[in-house]
Amino acid sequence: MTRKRSRLEMYLDVLETMESGINKPTNIMYKCNLSWVPMQEILNSMIEKNLVAEVEKESKKTYEITQRGRDLLGYLQNMVDVLASRRQKVTAVRSARMKSTFVTQLGRDILATPQAGKSSQTDAS
Repeated sequence: MTRKRSRLEMYLDVLETMESGINKPTNIMYKCNLSWVPMQEILNSMIEKNLVAEVEKESKKTYEITQRGRDLLGYLQNMVDVLASRRQKVTAVRSARMKSTFVTQLGRDILATPQAGKSSQTDAS
């Protein structure tokens, strides 16, 4: 089961969708996998923050990303990239530590196990 998206992830999805050229509310909703009410709340919030502009064309509402929205989108995408690369590094370090721990434990187990030939020789003396 997948985890629930954060509000920030939903904002990012909407901005990315609008940047790709999708600007009709229903298309944004479907592309971002949102229901109508949350999508409207997100769009209204973005309009208030001047990230998105509402445009009426032929009595139909469309939405366009503003320059401030593009700047925020670029910033958020950079942050996601940085966090993803950091997560990969942390995972690699953890994997290396686990391998190292396994090898160390294996070495201890091998050294701690008495060898059959040597134990009988020490018992006989």
